[in-house]
Amino acid sequence: MMVFIPNGSERNCSINLKGAHTCDTAKSEDLAKTVLTKENYAEMDRMLRSGIPLKDIKKHIRASNPQVSKNRVNYAIMQASQAMYGCGELSLGDLAAWAKLNSSTPNNHETGFIIGSDIDGGTGCFRLVYSSKKLLSHFRTLDILSADCTFKTTLQGYPLMVVCLVDKMRHAHPVAFATITKQEEADYHFVFATLQDQCTRLGIPCLVRAFISDGEIALKKAARSVFGEHLLLINCYFHVVQNVKKHLSKTKESSEHKDQVLKDVSRIQLAPTQIHFEQACELFLIKYDALPGFAHFFQKYVYKEYFKNWYEGALPGYPSTNNSLEALNRAIKEHHLDRTREPLGTFKARIMSVVEYYGKDERVICEERTYSVEDERMAYDFIRTGKRTRTVHDWSDRVKHLYFPTGNNAEVTGREIEAFNNSDRRSLDHYLTDMEATHRVTMTDTLWFNWNCTCRWFFKHNSCYHVLVAAVTSGAYQLRPEANTLPLVKKRPPGRPKK
Repeated sequence: MMVFIPNGSERNCSINLKGAHTCDTAKSEDLAKTVLTKENYAEMDRMLRSGIPLKDIKKHIRASNPQVSKNRVNYAIMQASQAMYGCGELSLGDLAAWAKLNSSTPNNHETGFIIGSDIDGGTGCFRLVYSSKKLLSHFRTLDILSADCTFKTTLQGYPLMVVCLVDKMRHAHPVAFATITKQEEADYHFVFATLQDQCTRLGIPCLVRAFISDGEIALKKAARSVFGEHLLLINCYFHVVQNVKKHLSKTKESSEHKDQVLKDVSRIQLAPTQIHFEQACELFLIKYDALPGFAHFFQKYVYKEYFKNWYEGALPGYPSTNNSLEALNRAIKEHHLDRTREPLGTFKARIMSVVEYYGKDERVICEERTYSVEDERMAYDFIRTGKRTRTVHDWSDRVKHLYFPTGNNAEVTGREIEAFNNSDRRSLDHYLTDMEATHRVTMTDTLWFNWNCTCRWFFKHNSCYHVLVAAVTSGAYQLRPEANTLPLVKKRPPGRPKK
């Protein structure tokens, strides 16, 4: 049934079916004619720039101005978002035009731009590399590279490749981002080669000494093909442990036996040199040879070029994991993308704002190692105890080694030093006992804060009191006054002093 009601009639209209209806109580205001205020638009713009999700912006604007219709608010936010980040719908032609428009080098060092693009109209595959002059300038002082792909950033499912440099205190700093459609060696090679070419154009030296990544072979091969065969490949220790756990989960061994395997893996991971690591792994394989299939599985982490460098001594003073880069990926998705997937049309503008964010001057980059007051106080306490260290000259490498006693031992013995450097051991337990009997600081001709130690604390935090003690005893450093841990003098007894 259709009922037509005259528009503009001054008389009340009544329709009787079952009961009655009247227009007397209808709202007189027209929501469609209520517009947003300048304050609403300013607040909308501020919230969009801060990265707040659209649904929260809509809720906030409607709450601040309830007289505005829902459709008007949604349309206004959509228009503002498209003006700021672009339209979600995108063709390969639009993408190529946008890349060309943003490929010129800006004068501002923090402004992001496209440093390389490769769009194949036939296959639909593309590669876009984003960076800024400020991010690329990190190559002047840092030479340890790290890279990984993160997902769940775009609705189309394209991976976001994050390339970072690692500073002297194990922090990751992005130098480039890349959106790629595939994860093949050619894609990774394009990203690394683009980085190197852009640095050359800007007059920035791009000398990479080591590359940290997970076990993806295509990523490692691409890095070596661009930066040279001399490149040291570090395999992420965290991923090694995860793969060992996965293998052990398929066995019928007891949980205690599995825990012991993982504990031994964590202890041999602290190997200070390649010789120590290879010997520890051989003894490890002998110890767990009876574990079905485990020896065959673990051999690639001992002998394969792309997987074997997961021990701390492979690159002293730098992390053996990709955890700092993984933390950076999480921060980007939480604080800049709000854990939401966006169409590439808007995501490309979002990632440009991320490039500018990480290029700000407020970001601290540690170009040298730093030692805390707590480290110096521990060094002061060690010197006060009077424990004896021993210095051994290694004339072949032109370095000195300072050996420290561990535990409650008052001095380090010659037998312990010989056992530390011994390459002939009977079992893994024998090896671990020798390694934990002493710590060694290698004193080179470089600045003292670049010396390395073999203790667990140094390997995990990049600083320890052993290095400070070595610097103090050699005359290279003097502890700060704040390092003094002596207690205040007790209050003198009352009364005159006795004669």
